[in-house]
Amino acid sequence: MNQRATNAVAEAAGRPWLSVVMPVYNGEQFLAAALESVVAQGAEVRGIEVIAVDDGSDDRSEAILEDFISRLPLRIIRPGRIGNWVAATNRGLSECRGPWCCFLHQDDRWLPGRLAAVKRAIVDHPHASLVVHPSWFIDSRGKRVGRWRTPFGSREGLVDGRELWERLLVQNSLAINAPVFRTARAMETGGLDETLTYTADWDLWLRLAAAGTAVHLGIPLGEFRIHGDAQTAACQPESMTRELEKVFDRHRLGHGSWERAREPVEAAGRYSIEANVALAGWFHGGRPPWLRLMAGGLWLGPAGWRRYLRDSRIIDRAGARLRARLASRRATERDQPAATSTGGSSADNGRG
Repeated sequence: MNQRATNAVAEAAGRPWLSVVMPVYNGEQFLAAALESVVAQGAEVRGIEVIAVDDGSDDRSEAILEDFISRLPLRIIRPGRIGNWVAATNRGLSECRGPWCCFLHQDDRWLPGRLAAVKRAIVDHPHASLVVHPSWFIDSRGKRVGRWRTPFGSREGLVDGRELWERLLVQNSLAINAPVFRTARAMETGGLDETLTYTADWDLWLRLAAAGTAVHLGIPLGEFRIHGDAQTAACQPESMTRELEKVFDRHRLGHGSWERAREPVEAAGRYSIEANVALAGWFHGGRPPWLRLMAGGLWLGPAGWRRYLRDSRIIDRAGARLRARLASRRATERDQPAATSTGGSSADNGRG
């Protein structure tokens, strides 16, 4: 049965064609904006379901979710405090009724037209297992601070699964809200690995890439928020190293009939791990091993360096985070005099 027929059967049975899993925990600052971005998809929302897994929030998150029940096909699951966004997401996956699925975190947003573009891609390419696209980075105030491009640039159409796998092996270059994937394939592979936190989505994308071809859409259709309370901001370099190496070593040897990754891909992936950890340490106030990084870059050679830059999107990622940090610092400096004059403090001005 092709995808057009699958969607038609699902709709005839009163089932959605797409399930959106949203893990929620104390997300009152950005949650409404994330849900509004789904509402902004217009009539397309009638064919989806949003599954919000509230992980024991003690702020206004539950009230915000309740407010959107009349505006979205939204189900709220309250499993109690799990304390693990990966486990909460898997709980949402187990509740999905749609043949396709995606994630939307409480601090991210979709762009108008995303649902229509993804649905069109699925209908046009009925045998694909995955749909991916670029994203925008935004800061805590919702301002764009950079474009998060995929390794395929503005290229449109089908991408071979092995090509996607090799490029993702160098670096997870997909925002977590970008991929749309077959629900059954994700469940067959075991869902998200709950022993991982920072790299759980990367591990899943690599497994799904091995499941078949992907469709790449060349324009950004979502926004990924950078802010001080984000999980990636809290990740320590030591735990990041362990997780990156665990996922890399798990996948570099290949899948099924695929042979292990080619040596240049492995070399770029190893270097990417070292660079990621060094940058994380720098953002936490440490001093990166610049000389070792430079030596490693020289050892890659011109072709390896081009591969690393293309597949890691390091300039996109580091540049956006620097701009977001500078914007936050300028905003704090602007707000400080007003807070001081009214007896407040800069901590009253938000978490960004």
